[in-house]
Amino acid sequence: MSQKLSDTNFDSKQEAVYDVTGTGTNLVDWKIPSTERDKLTIPKGEWETAFAEGGEANKLHRSKLQVETKDIKRGIYEPIVNDFVAGWIKSNPLIPDEKKLEMHIHVDSGSRSHSVAPTTFPVDTKIDSSVPGKITTSFKDSVSGGTGKPEGVLRIESWVFISQPVIVNGAITYTAPESEDDYIHWGNDSSDMKATNAFKMADFGKSVYMMHRYANNVGHGPFGRPVVTVIPK
Repeated sequence: MSQKLSDTNFDSKQEAVYDVTGTGTNLVDWKIPSTERDKLTIPKGEWETAFAEGGEANKLHRSKLQVETKDIKRGIYEPIVNDFVAGWIKSNPLIPDEKKLEMHIHVDSGSRSHSVAPTTFPVDTKIDSSVPGKITTSFKDSVSGGTGKPEGVLRIESWVFISQPVIVNGAITYTAPESEDDYIHWGNDSSDMKATNAFKMADFGKSVYMMHRYANNVGHGPFGRPVVTVIPK
């Protein structure tokens, strides 16, 4: 994991590495000692707390100290993740390439499905906001209309803009995105055709704009149409 990664992309990768290796019997099947994965647990928790407070998604509320703490915690945690990936995942012949890709780890593959970026995009079919602070969006493919992940697609990225109240000419109005650049890459990417995004309690009840796109180890496809809804209380 290169230091050049944004904080958000680093967070997505470390989460994928931790989650995938800990799923089912993967550690046993891939002959990874649980003690090696356990080395990630404490610094992972410290990073995630610091990232939630000092990350870009909290830019309207974070302090300078919180930003500095976030950088320090990443500096501690990232080498530990890198060592785990290099020692137990990257060259591990027991781990299928698809699982390595799911963990955002580059695989030199001759398969065309992972040598070109996606060209279609996910279209929202259902918005579930029944759980406070969480929004789950279900998708179909823009071309095939299918609800299964298209060939060559590794994950669905969620990009989010949360509307905020501002005073303009003495009146309260609410911000809205003016371009794709206003959206922030949000949380963990989804490996299936549903994306669940979680929000802080301070943002419950606010309007939220979400856009989604396919991605793989080569690049990403175009965004689908924006989903505009309210973060449930």
